[in-house]
Amino acid sequence: RPYYSICNMNGNLSIKRRILIRIIAFLSIVSYGIHQISAPVESSGGRAANANADRSGASPHDDHIRTINKNDTSFVRISFSLHDTEEVPYRNVFAPHGCNIGPLDKGGTRVNDIPPSLLMGLDSGGGRILDFTTTIETDLKILHIGDSVSIQIAEALDEMLGGFELQSRRVVWEAWPGADGGTLVAPTRGGGMHGAWRITGLLSKAAQGRPATRNARGGGWNYWQVNPFLRHAYAHAGRNITVEKIDAVVFRVMHGWMEVHEITRERIVEAAELAHSILGASTVVFMTVPFTNNVKTVEIMEGVRQINEVIWDVAHNWHADHGTNF
Repeated sequence: RPYYSICNMNGNLSIKRRILIRIIAFLSIVSYGIHQISAPVESSGGRAANANADRSGASPHDDHIRTINKNDTSFVRISFSLHDTEEVPYRNVFAPHGCNIGPLDKGGTRVNDIPPSLLMGLDSGGGRILDFTTTIETDLKILHIGDSVSIQIAEALDEMLGGFELQSRRVVWEAWPGADGGTLVAPTRGGGMHGAWRITGLLSKAAQGRPATRNARGGGWNYWQVNPFLRHAYAHAGRNITVEKIDAVVFRVMHGWMEVHEITRERIVEAAELAHSILGASTVVFMTVPFTNNVKTVEIMEGVRQINEVIWDVAHNWHADHGTNF
């Protein structure tokens, strides 16, 4: 949450007045954000509700929701299934680190209770809200590139993709003792590969050869970090598979490690092009920047909104702008 410290000539403001100012400031930021995103969210929801609607007038914020005939899955290369947690539990074996439960240094106590809003289903004899586990099956070779949050996303996906059941996950290198820097699951359910590469900046030619940034700004990277993912050999269903290229690279844009002014159209395009030229990726995904504790002011929030507009625009106009095959 945003923090404001305001004083006057007569000393500190009263506690009630300080609290009121913080509440007003926070609500101003939230209201501004809702105003900025409300139109795309409404239009996206409208399209999602009608999968057969005419998409000729779709905006750059396409949700890409599709339905398939489950009797014809010959063209499907990635799929997911939802399960009852009693039948398929989530073990959290690859991401054991989390927030400590108990008293906090700055006051208050962190508890492990489930919010009441997620327990409402129990009142009607059902289960908890959103209480399910997910498994994924794919033959694709997928690589996540990003900071520690990207690593945490990849750790969750590693379990969904079967890394625990198949005992096919390994840590390629550590960012520091006990922290994943590069990880690899091969095979996944379905015979694919899933990797994660921790880096604090979007791929760029200028950062190549610099010291690898484990937990500092800069985004330095080297080819020794690329090589474990390419030409990796593994066996699945009686076949020997060698990774010749990555099918899809997923970038988590590293806002926080990168300042707003550093995340430009040019940097986004360069990262996509390097993912294609270095890793062979035919598809590149950029996760838009979410509202996090890195968004501390209205100015930063506006900058994040502009970054996301650039990401949407680059994705929507990629083929028109570049004439590429990816």
